[in-house]
Amino acid sequence: MQSCISRYSTTFKEHLQGLCHKGICLMGVWLFLFVPVASGQTKDSGYFAFTEKVNRDKLTKNLTERNIGVYLRKPLADSTEHYWQEAFYAMQLLRQKPTWAADRLKLAWANAGLRSQDFQRALLRVSYALYPGQFLLPVTALQGQTTAPDIFGLCLAYRQLSKPMGTRVLQETCIRKFGRSAMDTPVLKLLTEAVTPPDAVKVRKLLPILFDTAFAPGSVVVYSLQRHNRNYPGLAIVRDAAGKFIRDAGGAVFTVPQLARSLSNLPACFSLGNTPQGIFRMFGFGRSKISFIGPTDNLQLAMPFEMPVNDFLEQPVTDTAWSLPLYQSMLPAVCRNYAPLWQTYFASAAGRNDIIAHGTTVDPAYYAGTSYFPQTPTVGCLCTKELWTPAGRLADSDQQRLANAVKAAGGAHGYLVVLELDDKQGPVLPREVLPLMEY
Repeated sequence: MQSCISRYSTTFKEHLQGLCHKGICLMGVWLFLFVPVASGQTKDSGYFAFTEKVNRDKLTKNLTERNIGVYLRKPLADSTEHYWQEAFYAMQLLRQKPTWAADRLKLAWANAGLRSQDFQRALLRVSYALYPGQFLLPVTALQGQTTAPDIFGLCLAYRQLSKPMGTRVLQETCIRKFGRSAMDTPVLKLLTEAVTPPDAVKVRKLLPILFDTAFAPGSVVVYSLQRHNRNYPGLAIVRDAAGKFIRDAGGAVFTVPQLARSLSNLPACFSLGNTPQGIFRMFGFGRSKISFIGPTDNLQLAMPFEMPVNDFLEQPVTDTAWSLPLYQSMLPAVCRNYAPLWQTYFASAAGRNDIIAHGTTVDPAYYAGTSYFPQTPTVGCLCTKELWTPAGRLADSDQQRLANAVKAAGGAHGYLVVLELDDKQGPVLPREVLPLMEY
C-alpha cells in the first residue's frame, strides 16, 4: 500500500502508477485516498485530519453517491472502464452492494470478454468479495477465453467459492490450459497449493524451531501467526536479536492482534490478495502520507524479488540471482520443505510488492458485524487496530504498541514471518501460542 523508504522502492509517482496498472484506483479516486499535508494535518502523530468525523462522513458520502451511485451507472465503454473500476473498489471498501448494482455487474459480465485485462481483474475482485456464486457461467466463459494466467487463476478462485477443488484437480485444470509448464507459473503454482489448509500438527512441531535462534540468529524477528481463514485476526509477537521475546509492562510476553486479510479476501498469489506466508525482510520504520494508513510508525518490509539477494540474506553469497534453494537456506533444515513458507518467494516472483505492516485510519464502522471488527482489511498488507476520536485524535493504537515492541527488541532491522497455524474458525489467541515458546 505504500512506497518503501529505501533505495529498493519505486518513486512515489511510480508507485501510484503501479497501483493504477493493477486496476484499483484511478484518476479522481486519489482525491479521497490521499490527503495532502495542507489539509490540516500537523506533525502531531496523535492527530490526523482524515479521521475527523466530518471528513469520514464526507468520504463515505462521496464514495456512496459518486463512486458507486454515479460511476457505476455510466455506460460501459473503453473510455469509462476506469469509472467502473473505482466503483468496484469503493464497493469492497464500504462493503456495499446496493440492490441495483447487481444488474450493473450483470452488464459488466455480459461484456467481460471485450474488456481490458485490468477491468477483468477488477470485476473478478469485486465479484469474489461481494457476489460469490452469482456469476459462475460468465466467469467460466472468461476462464476458457483468457490467455492471462492470473485472470485464469482468478476465475478458478471464484469457482472455488461454490465448488471447492483440491490441489490435484486444480493442477490438471491449469495444465490442460497452459501445458505442463503451467506449474512453473508462480501465480498458478501458489493457487493450486494454497487451497490446502495448513498441517496443524506439523506447524506445531515447526513453530518452536522458528521461534528459536536456529532461525535468523542475531536478528530481530516479528512473527505474524494467522488462521487459514483470514476473516479472523492473527497475532503478532516480537523476538529480539538475542532470541528473547519482548514482554509487556506486566511481564507477560507481548502480543497484539494483526489482520492479514485484504478487501477482496483473495488468495495471496494474486495482487491485492491476502498477505502471503513466508519470510519478509524488515528494513526500518516508515511514516506514511497515504490517508488510509495514517501517521503511526509502520514496519517497512520486502519480499525476495523486491531486494537484492545479499541485502535480503544479510550475508554475502556468490550466486546473486534469486532461487528457491537460496531462499530455503534461510530456514532451519527441518522447515525447508514446508511449502507454505515459500509463499513470499513465489508471490514476489508473480509480481506482488509493497506489502508493509501498518496501522489504519479507515473507519471500522464499515466492517461492523464481521468476524474481524474493529480491524480493517487492506489491499494486502498486515494491519493492526487503531481507533480515532471524532475530533481526529488517536485513542488506541495496537500499531504503536507493535512499533514500540520492535524498538525495544533492537529496531526494525531483521525479519518478519507470516505463518498460518491451522483452519480453526476464530482469532488466534495468546494461550495457543505461548506453550510453544521457551521464554
